[in-house]
Amino acid sequence: SISDTTSNKHQYVKASITKRIKAGAAAALSTTTNNKITTDELVQRFEQFYDESEHLVPSAAYAISQKQYDLLGPIVDASHRGAVNSLKNQIEETAWLPLWARGEEEESDLLCSSSSSSSTEPLFAASTHTTDLNAGLVGQFESSDVGMNNSKNRQQPKRIRALAASAFGAGFGGSCWAVVYRDQAREFARQWREAFDGRFPEKYHGSGFGGLGMREFFVTDPGPGAFCV
Repeated sequence: SISDTTSNKHQYVKASITKRIKAGAAAALSTTTNNKITTDELVQRFEQFYDESEHLVPSAAYAISQKQYDLLGPIVDASHRGAVNSLKNQIEETAWLPLWARGEEEESDLLCSSSSSSSTEPLFAASTHTTDLNAGLVGQFESSDVGMNNSKNRQQPKRIRALAASAFGAGFGGSCWAVVYRDQAREFARQWREAFDGRFPEKYHGSGFGGLGMREFFVTDPGPGAFCV
């Protein structure tokens, strides 16, 4: 099929580039004493970039254009896990929030620490909610809607689960977004904020830098997609 052919092509291209990266990185790293990065880490970052750019972004665009939100969630889940586990540039808060939004917070032990070079070291300790990562200023956590009202013939759930959610930005403190139906947005934002405050009760009671960090949850309509000016 066309889909299988495209998938095979992507795998071939990614494997070919990975092979060249390994050869070039091995030669370059052999001439330096800098041991902060390894060939495996370079390959991991490339593969995350390739999967995101060539597979996940086009797939997400297709799901949105076809209003197939059941497909959008798993696609964005994969993107979020790629950022956490491969780029390792998220703090505990921005790694955990999208999982809660999707009802998958029990899977947090599968995510990895940004300070770890091993993809098997968990970001969350089973017995504590603290982290030795510097939270710094945590930016705005937004709850967006998909521009549709779907209240007819649907009961409001006790706990609202987002259609999709992910961290975004440079990491090491940043933002998260979630997509929910318009009529659920404000209630979801309230639930999300309460879940965050319950998970991190000691960190964000102050304001500004004096309180270690700020957190803000707000509802907004999504902006327009890409267009020619």
